Amino acid sequence: MQQFCHRCAAALPVLGRPMQWCPRCGGVLSAPTTQRPTTLRWVAEPPRRAPKRVRVRQALGPTPRYASVPRWGLPRTPLPRTTVPSPPSALERMIAHEGTARPLLVGAATVLVLAALAELWRYVLLLRSRSELLPARTVAISDSMVITAGVLAPMVVLVTVVTCTLWLLRVREAAAARIDRCEARSTHSIVLAILVPVWNLLMPGVLLTELERDINTGLERDTNGAASTGPSRLLRTWWVSWVLSVVLAVGVWLWRLRDTVQARADGVLLAALSDLVAAGAVLLTLLLVQRYSEALAGVSKRTSRRRWVASVPAGATGTI
Repeated sequence: MQQFCHRCAAALPVLGRPMQWCPRCGGVLSAPTTQRPTTLRWVAEPPRRAPKRVRVRQALGPTPRYASVPRWGLPRTPLPRTTVPSPPSALERMIAHEGTARPLLVGAATVLVLAALAELWRYVLLLRSRSELLPARTVAISDSMVITAGVLAPMVVLVTVVTCTLWLLRVREAAAARIDRCEARSTHSIVLAILVPVWNLLMPGVLLTELERDINTGLERDTNGAASTGPSRLLRTWWVSWVLSVVLAVGVWLWRLRDTVQARADGVLLAALSDLVAAGAVLLTLLLVQRYSEALAGVSKRTSRRRWVASVPAGATGTI
């Protein structure tokens, strides 16, 4: 009995227990047998390639000829040159945002005034309820008006604030481009300055003061006049109304945490005052938007156009 190595084909006699590995090359040994097993040899060959196709050129026919000009083909007139539209400038985007911000500001002021009137009517009903019994329909109408105004006013004000923020970004870019400068503040810093509580009491006025300074610098270049460095009276008034409206809104929210009847009645009157101050701040914002946009666009819509009227001297009457 012998064992044959599958690697080196060596024949090893079986002396005792069959071995598993070849002592010469370390290959695998076959089982004990008397016949030499068939040794297979693996040979790697490259894959066969497909035969190359021989392209046979076909004979071309005769050259086509036409008795008249064919109807197909390129047009006789040159094609119009296509022009790629240029991206809108900062001034054009500012005008577009201004057109969106104006009706929103008017709508926000209207909603806030209606909310103030609803709160005042509720306060009047509270005064009447001390001495008489109110009809259920009147109380229901008052409640629906207050609830509707309380839900609609914050939504309209939020959309208006977002639109005015976009307008502020564009108008600052347009003012900086007019005096050949780059915007000093990033978009994120301007947005955070408007949205972060407490910080937004100061920064909107600072941003508008910087905007006025850039606009006045541009006007000084155009007219060679003296430009004021501080904020204008309109901007100072708007700044005070903005801070007062935010403080009153927070005060109303904190006042309504009290549970007494008198505190609730005072909260109604305080909410009406807050809505009226907020409406005034919105109207002042509309005036600021109009002033800055007209100053940058170079168009004043408040001044009327001059009309020339032909006049004839009194002594020239009846003469040719």
